[in-house]
Amino acid sequence: MRYSGKKAGLAGVFAAAIGVTLWVVLPAFASDPGDFVSPASTSAHVLPYDVAVGGTGDCANLFTGPNSLGAGIKEYDNVNPKTTNGINLSSGNKDNVAFGLTMNTDSNKNQTLDIKSTGAAILGLGIKGGTQSTAYNYKRYTTAGFVTGDNGLHGPLQSFTTDPSTLIETGTQFYSISQLSVCYKVASYIQGIVYQDVDQSGAFNSGDTRPTGWTVRLYKDVTPGTPGGGTVIASASTVATGSYSYHFDLPVDGTHYRVCEVPNGQPPTGIGGVWVETQPLPSTATLCNGSGELAKGYDFTPTSSAGATGDFGNVGGYPCNSAPVGIDPYTVGACKLGETYVFNTGLLSGAPFVDYWVGDPSLASIPVVERLNFPDQIVNGQPASTKLRYADGGGFPVNLVTLSQMQYCKIDPRNGELTLDPSYSQADVLPTGETSCVLSIKTTAPVPPNADGTLQAYVYALGDSIRSTG
Repeated sequence: MRYSGKKAGLAGVFAAAIGVTLWVVLPAFASDPGDFVSPASTSAHVLPYDVAVGGTGDCANLFTGPNSLGAGIKEYDNVNPKTTNGINLSSGNKDNVAFGLTMNTDSNKNQTLDIKSTGAAILGLGIKGGTQSTAYNYKRYTTAGFVTGDNGLHGPLQSFTTDPSTLIETGTQFYSISQLSVCYKVASYIQGIVYQDVDQSGAFNSGDTRPTGWTVRLYKDVTPGTPGGGTVIASASTVATGSYSYHFDLPVDGTHYRVCEVPNGQPPTGIGGVWVETQPLPSTATLCNGSGELAKGYDFTPTSSAGATGDFGNVGGYPCNSAPVGIDPYTVGACKLGETYVFNTGLLSGAPFVDYWVGDPSLASIPVVERLNFPDQIVNGQPASTKLRYADGGGFPVNLVTLSQMQYCKIDPRNGELTLDPSYSQADVLPTGETSCVLSIKTTAPVPPNADGTLQAYVYALGDSIRSTG
């Protein structure tokens, strides 16, 4: 413990009058440098430590050695925070950064400060009281390594006791706050929305719904393009009040981040028993494999304050845990184990169509058998539809292109209605240059005459597919 010359002198005069023993019970008059000063902040829960420095331009002095904040730190200094209570103040560094400050005083006349940044990632800050400061080191003592705001910040203690095992000081009286020094980097961001993609368009539209209770996780220190890894540093949840968005501020410092989504545990509304992502597109790389996460996500390395947007669109799908899988009028027989199938139906150029896609394009070369059932109009006693049109690889979303007529297979490779004989190769079955072919087509006669019938077809195919009658 230290005593200033003035304080020690007064105490010495007083001690001469009543006894030297009073020296051991007098309180300390300032915190000890290096000790932690209780309590921790109320938002980030960071315990500050005492630093024997004050004055302006303190970031380099407040955070040294193992507590250094690194290079590229900017600084905002306020030499009288109590006069700017609640005001958003420019950093003065021409970087579009501002800070909102709120000074609080409790019944013991202790001052605490709340701070909120706009456009800044705060790595550390100092609160000067008396001749010393308390230093809040967010880079070292938070998982994220930064904050965008914190509450309950205080200066050094005037009187205290120290736990020798923890070097944590506790007391009842703080020095009044005379200066604030904020050490920060300009913040970028990644943000987006979470929605149920009802129309399977791969983008949010007015008819799509907004699920509640979903979670978006933010990972730090990932390897871009490589699944998994990194550390979860924050999360955001969609809520019932209509907020289905997420937003994370991030320092512009070259760190690699990732966002992944986690469903709320409820099955999709409508078809399908599990969730599958339409945005990011199924053809993008798999990045997420944490607990409960869907496979697709976004990697982001902030390089400017401009930020990035990454929306998550989701639909209901069917897992390939048994065969066949699908919905009327489309069924896939020998489905690709471990994959989830999504189906869509409607009209394409006036003709009925169905399409399906799976979440992993690496399995596109595995053949399946498809069973299709289309309504088939009867005109003058004859079926209007007698062939199939198709676009393999169109998959998702439906590509409204001129579809080609599907050719018949060279041989029927099945050993059952929807299963394949493994002795037949793709070259044995597919016509040259084709990725799918027709095994059989038949039209069920309508009752009564001239009512709509049903065209049923079996198809051998390699990839995600669009099928239409013609």
